[in-house]
Amino acid sequence: MVELQELELFSSSTLNAPVANSIWACNPTVDLCATASDANIVSIWRARGQLVAKHVERIHKLEALRWKPDGQFLATGWNDGVLRLLGFENAKASHQIPIFEKGQSKFAYVAWSRNRIARRRKKTTTQSTESWIKLLHDGSEADSTNKESLEALTLPEELTFIEVDTALPKLSPLPVSGGSGADMLVFTTRNSLDFIFRPFKPDDTRNVDVTMVGTVDGQVQISIYDSFIIGKFHYQTPKSLGGCKKMQLCCHASHPDISTHALLFKPCSTESGSVESAVQLVPVDLTFIYSSPIDLSLLASKTTMLQNLLRYIKQAQIHMAGEWRSTRELPARFMASVQDDLSKLDKGRDIVQALYHTVVTGHVYAPMKEWLLDSLAERGHKRWDKAVTSGLENLRALIHENMMPALQRTAIILSRLRGIARFEASNNDIGFTTAQVSKLIDITQCLYAVCYKILRLVMKELVLFSKFSIWLRLEIDRLASSTMSDELLERQANVDFPKVLKYIKGHLITSPMSIFFDDVGEDDRASGRTRADDAGSIRELLETQVKRQQADQSYLKALPQLGFLVDYMTSRSDSMLKSIAETQRRRVRFAPATRLEIDGQISRHDVRMCAKQKQSGLHGQVFTALATDERPTEGKAPGITLRLEGNHD
Repeated sequence: MVELQELELFSSSTLNAPVANSIWACNPTVDLCATASDANIVSIWRARGQLVAKHVERIHKLEALRWKPDGQFLATGWNDGVLRLLGFENAKASHQIPIFEKGQSKFAYVAWSRNRIARRRKKTTTQSTESWIKLLHDGSEADSTNKESLEALTLPEELTFIEVDTALPKLSPLPVSGGSGADMLVFTTRNSLDFIFRPFKPDDTRNVDVTMVGTVDGQVQISIYDSFIIGKFHYQTPKSLGGCKKMQLCCHASHPDISTHALLFKPCSTESGSVESAVQLVPVDLTFIYSSPIDLSLLASKTTMLQNLLRYIKQAQIHMAGEWRSTRELPARFMASVQDDLSKLDKGRDIVQALYHTVVTGHVYAPMKEWLLDSLAERGHKRWDKAVTSGLENLRALIHENMMPALQRTAIILSRLRGIARFEASNNDIGFTTAQVSKLIDITQCLYAVCYKILRLVMKELVLFSKFSIWLRLEIDRLASSTMSDELLERQANVDFPKVLKYIKGHLITSPMSIFFDDVGEDDRASGRTRADDAGSIRELLETQVKRQQADQSYLKALPQLGFLVDYMTSRSDSMLKSIAETQRRRVRFAPATRLEIDGQISRHDVRMCAKQKQSGLHGQVFTALATDERPTEGKAPGITLRLEGNHD
């Protein structure tokens, strides 16, 4: 008989927060605990009940919690089918991983573990590094002999993990108001930006974090490096083990040095009349951890950074569209109130003709005079001036401080991915091609060109509107005064009439920026996507369409639109990422299951994996414990030991 030993208490913490009947999880590295006593509130506590942060979902309810192995993220599964990764410092959703459609399933179990990647890269000498630098610098002129001799060398680690984007200024936070969607508040603070866009650490190259999310309908979704989705898997009971019932993930075990994970499945709760008297232990080998042709940590870090940048760019575009609307909506309402009265004049007039007439001749039509004095007046002019001036200035700031820096970083990330694709050109199993990345770079260049054009137009329109606003206020004051005072004469002498006329004619009703912001129909968007897919260079196609619009010719209305380009880039990026994920998905191997059962209904279960050194390398031992409440005092819950062979380089 084994003599039981009493364990010595190492430390203890007291949490005064209510945790009864709640979902909770303890941080593995920091003295923090996450609880969800309320259905839609996640609270992060220190010992003795000190609240650190709180995350609230107004509509969705929480179903699962799990900390990342390093304690930096908290995975929260909500009933809208999205797994949100919260930073423990501010409890904001840094990543959002879709698991299932809302109402179609529920979260059953979330596992988050870490594997170590054995170093396969040989130590490179200074000479080999210099040879690679020379080849990368003038590879087109290098002879075939040099290239063939370098094929046997591994890309030096100094070149593989060099970080260029860290030399760029940090991205600026977006405004708190004006965003949309689930990411509307994610990029609004300095702390959240620093947390999301963390620089790649050399130590991260040795680890791969694996997330496995099980749902009640029998699906298991695997992700690595926080948000890089590998794919979904459906597990059903093999016929040899009693049929093809759906099984849901209920427990998980792994070891850092072994690529094989142990998954414990139980009958799905949706199965009618199912009694949990047996579970199944299923080994799953993630072979991409040790057999990926590309450095997995490098690929995952760059693709994750690309995803986050696209989320940031989308929010910046939404803010830009909102500022653009604010510059047009209020003036349009003011002008609409006088438009009908002007159209009833002899030969009909519109507001552009009427204002142009007033600037040139000094004469004011009766409807215009009534509008300026009664409808617009001093208060209306101030509102008009503030709406347009602040809107254009905010638009300028968003382009200069947010959108263009994000596009620059995106171009660097994409060029890095294109370099990986070129370096691995002989390998057909990397999941993406140079052509795919080049297309994304082309779209990025289009977005940058559009932003540059908008920036120039904003600067020009700000100057012209300033002159127009000064003149408009002068007209209101002049009509309200019975005599022309010296002050009014002095103000009139300082009016820049050519620029006032230019604004009235070219910007008052429709702005040159409309081509980049006006909404387009779905048919136009579909036509734009088709032409963009077939185009050799989207940049050239874009310039052609802009020239056709300026010449009053028919053009593809969707292509110059900023929102269309952002959505098109996101869809093309998602397609490439899915291709990479599918390649890694093929490297997931499910081994035959082992049925484990006890007398009575299983009430508790647990799985642990240990490593055992053998001559052939490290092997995994899995210990599974099952217990039933029918014999709570016997203390003889059966323990079952199985041995799983793991892979380790």
